[in-house]
Amino acid sequence: MSNLKKASYKITGMTCSACGKAAERAVKKIEGVVSQSVNMATEKIQIEYDTTKVKFEDLEKAIKKAGYNLLEDVRYSKIDFKIGGMTCASCAKAIERAVNKLDGIESISVNVATEKATISYDLSKLKLTQIRNTIEKAGYKVLEKSENKEASIDEDKVRKEKEMKTLFTKFLVAVGFSLPLFYIAMGPMISAPVGPWPVPNIIDPMANPLNYALIQLVLVIPVMIAGNKFYTNGFKALINKSPNMDSLVAIGTLAAFLYSVYTT
Repeated sequence: MSNLKKASYKITGMTCSACGKAAERAVKKIEGVVSQSVNMATEKIQIEYDTTKVKFEDLEKAIKKAGYNLLEDVRYSKIDFKIGGMTCASCAKAIERAVNKLDGIESISVNVATEKATISYDLSKLKLTQIRNTIEKAGYKVLEKSENKEASIDEDKVRKEKEMKTLFTKFLVAVGFSLPLFYIAMGPMISAPVGPWPVPNIIDPMANPLNYALIQLVLVIPVMIAGNKFYTNGFKALINKSPNMDSLVAIGTLAAFLYSVYTT
């Protein structure tokens, strides 16, 4: 098996063709180097060498001695991810911060409106699964991407319609329990001439204060279950030190709920 390898490397610090010739001479002196060619336009050097005799560190040292810097020719790939679970600009920033911590990321841009993340990364340092796992660990969902563009658009439309239907159902559940909750909780407190609004004696705050509190507890739990997305997304973001609007809603409502249960 041949141990010869052809590789392209980036050279910085060259200003003219004489610099290119100097870099070639420096590399040529290394035992194991078969050929070398500098392209001034691209600032790259093409080297063929024996991998059993020459390491990248040897090439780097020789070029540096000649007065230049040798860099590995990095291959970047650009990928678009569809991301679910984002609700505001803070979510986009949280994803960008999480992904930027990975070694090998050149750039990332997240668009909340299109639910898309455009990422440029080093193929030699990162795999797609690592990026995907980082996004999911941050509390968001990476949606599968179809190879067929038209099919991808159709899938995206179906997914959004399904999400809208689910949200509308949750909205109806929340309203259905919130209206009687509002009536029972606030009705007896409304002053004349509009109130107080009448409530059955069994849940009257003056006659049966415990029942009055318990019926509110029973009515508020379904509302919180319908809004469970605020808690799952909000606390995940909080744990990842990237709080968003979901975190604010989750903390506020949970604090009110727990204090009410405690005082009851």
